[in-house]
Amino acid sequence: MNAAGADEKRREEDKRNTVLGPAGRWQTILQAITWAEAQPQIQRNTPAKCLKLQQAKLAAEASVSPTPLVPNRVHEV
Repeated sequence: MNAAGADEKRREEDKRNTVLGPAGRWQTILQAITWAEAQPQIQRNTPAKCLKLQQAKLAAEASVSPTPLVPNRVHEV
C-alpha cells in the first residue's frame, strides 16, 4: 500500500473510532456476522455436486424407456 493509501486508511479508522468507539465497532461486527449467517446458503457447483447431479440424470435417463422413432411422413397434396 502506498503512503497516500495508508494515510487514507488511518483517517477512516480514526473516523470510525471517533463515531463508534471500541464497543460500538464490536457491536457492528457482531451485527454483520449475525446478518451474514441468516442469509440463505449459496449453491456451489463443486465437482462432487456436479458428479452427483450427472449420476442422477443418467439414472433417470436409463429408467425411461426410449421413444420409438417415427419417420417423417410427407403428405402429398
